[in-house]
Amino acid sequence: MNIATDAENTRIKAGVFEGQRLVDRPVLLTRHHLAAFLATRSFDNAIVSCVGVVAPAIVNLVNAAELNLTWWRALPLPNNIRYAVPHPLGADRIAAVCGAWDLLPQQQCLIIGVGTGIKYKWIDDLGDFFWGPDLEMWLNAIHTFTACLTLVTVNCAIALAGNNSERTVQSGARFEYCQKLTGS
Repeated sequence: MNIATDAENTRIKAGVFEGQRLVDRPVLLTRHHLAAFLATRSFDNAIVSCVGVVAPAIVNLVNAAELNLTWWRALPLPNNIRYAVPHPLGADRIAAVCGAWDLLPQQQCLIIGVGTGIKYKWIDDLGDFFWGPDLEMWLNAIHTFTACLTLVTVNCAIALAGNNSERTVQSGARFEYCQKLTGS
C-alpha cells in the first residue's frame, strides 16, 4: 500500500493506493493527525508534497514510519511545463495535470482546481501544460494594491454592472475572468 500526501496551507490531504486504485482520501488537520494515520496502516512507499515550514516535519514523520520516500520534483513528468519559472508551481497543480493527461492522453483539457483559490490549467494535445488565471488572487491583488477598495469575495451570480464598490469589483473580476478563459 502506498500513500501520497499534500501538506498545503491549511490541511494535509492524502491518497492511499493499492496499486493504481485509490482506497482512501483522508483530510488531516495537522501533522499530528498524519502521524496517527500513518500508524494505522502498513505502507510501503510515500510521495510527499509540502509547502512552508511543515515540510521538514512531514518528512520526519514519513522517515519515522520507515517508508520509501519520493519527492515529487524527482519524478519524470509526462508533460512539458510551459511556465517561465516552473519551481513555484505547486505539486497539486502538476499532479492534476499529470492525472488529466493519464485519463485523456493526447487530448486538449482544461483542469480546474478548487482549494485556497480556483486555479485553471490547460494541456494541449501535445502535452504542453499552461497556467491559467486565479480569480481569488486577482481580487486579493486589487484589494492589496488599491488604497480604498475592500477585499471582496467571488460572486458568480453578480450582474454585469454593480451599484456599489463591492459589486462593481465582483462584476469586473467575473467578466474579466470569463474573457481570460475564452481567450477574448
